[in-house]
Amino acid sequence: MNIEMVRADQFPVSFKIKNKNDNTYITEVDDMYITFREKPYETSPILFQKTLDDITFDPETNKWRFLIKKEDTKDLPYGKYGYDIEITKGELIKTKTGTLTITDEYTMEE
Repeated sequence: MNIEMVRADQFPVSFKIKNKNDNTYITEVDDMYITFREKPYETSPILFQKTLDDITFDPETNKWRFLIKKEDTKDLPYGKYGYDIEITKGELIKTKTGTLTITDEYTMEE
């Protein structure tokens, strides 16, 4: 999943997670981390991270939701970053990856 947003704006994100064994949607998890970094290396600092405290499930749409807040991106240079969503359910660990592109902003707070 690719996310494109203006720096220092709030941006709601939603996504579905399919269980590839039986093609159903994963609606309950034991743990979840969404980690944003510049590079996919352990030595690359975490820019910001979301946990189950920040992520909710909407049963009407079968989608997980979280909010990228203004403070998450306000100090990031424009450009492309990576992230992964790591889900733990029992012994299953599933990871999805994507990109976050921070675009130019034209209206600035004074």
